[in-house]
Amino acid sequence: MTVLIVGGDRVDKIKEYLEQEVGATQIKHVTGRKERTMELHSNLDLVLVLTDFINHNLCKNIKCQAKEKCVQTLFSKRSLACIIKSIHCLEGEGCKGIHN
Repeated sequence: MTVLIVGGDRVDKIKEYLEQEVGATQIKHVTGRKERTMELHSNLDLVLVLTDFINHNLCKNIKCQAKEKCVQTLFSKRSLACIIKSIHCLEGEGCKGIHN
């Protein structure tokens, strides 16, 4: 599984979780600080967007590209707990009481 993380500066714990628990084999990270647009590659399985660290235009750009390329996109806060809950929802394990 190939994952792109957009946003945040330090994502070591998130990468570790994705490798160990989700089975990600390749993880790329882009801070999203200065970018207004970016090109998504078609070989991605998941795009994880950390919403509290990127601007609105970049978020919209990523959403449109991911939809065109049929890549799953997950929008979450940078908190590992929020990411874990969002991934469980994405995998269909239930989302009761989850508010991201």
